[in-house]
Amino acid sequence: MAPAILLSRQNLGGVEKDKEWRKSLQTAVEDRINGQYDDAKQILHKLIATNPAPEAPTFAAVEFLQLYRATLDDDIIRLTRSNLVEKRVPEAVSQLLLAKMLSLKPEKSETIDLLNAVAASNPATEQEKLALLDLFHLYYASPQYASSLNIPLTSLLKNHPDDPDVKEALWLSNIRQSNSAMQKAEPAKEATQLFSNNLTLENYPNPFNPSTIIRYKLPTDGMVSLKVFDILGRAVTTLVAEFKTAGIHEARFDATMISSGIYFYRLDAGGKSVVERMVLIK
Repeated sequence: MAPAILLSRQNLGGVEKDKEWRKSLQTAVEDRINGQYDDAKQILHKLIATNPAPEAPTFAAVEFLQLYRATLDDDIIRLTRSNLVEKRVPEAVSQLLLAKMLSLKPEKSETIDLLNAVAASNPATEQEKLALLDLFHLYYASPQYASSLNIPLTSLLKNHPDDPDVKEALWLSNIRQSNSAMQKAEPAKEATQLFSNNLTLENYPNPFNPSTIIRYKLPTDGMVSLKVFDILGRAVTTLVAEFKTAGIHEARFDATMISSGIYFYRLDAGGKSVVERMVLIK
């Protein structure tokens, strides 16, 4: 048989094989969307284990992240850890995806360790940038890590100064520093006054995907407005616009149809306003 014909058949076989695993991946995506989570998990696990094409495990691993966000199934974390140990997926990819999964849990220490490991092992690369950006947003959204905010930002500005996402991170850091300075300049207030007269506002989880609960406390009855804005200050949605009694209230923000990023939510009540930040990670 002529070599050209053999080559042609080999290429055709490769094309058919490529179509087959991509079709399997699409089926897993459709299963996830339709709530058939176990079927999706089995397909993705098989794609990673059999490795039908060099890029197939990475695509499947990324879809595993979407499946975890939809289910919070800890078995997906177990499988992702296994993929990392067995090196079925590129190490940096596995570490980044595992960090994103773990960031949805209350304890953040392992997420931070993973992101730092990726950054240290891949200096001045796209992987480093992604890890440091995730680390920056985690610190930004978590008050207990506020003092560490400039650590990833310094490396980002050194190695990726012209990246739009890095410039956005710098802008957010400047806002945080400005707000902190303003708060220090305000006169001290008695704790009883803070408890009785101030609005309080928070959301959990943060970072989140695809939804989060915004909790707020009102010192008095009155009209309330609770709105969400994007990083450019454009209104995304109005969650509350009605009369509320004094006390603690909650509102759910569903971000299924919007993209990842930093969002602000503002509470207006009794002639006062409070603004907080939240991070949507998809």
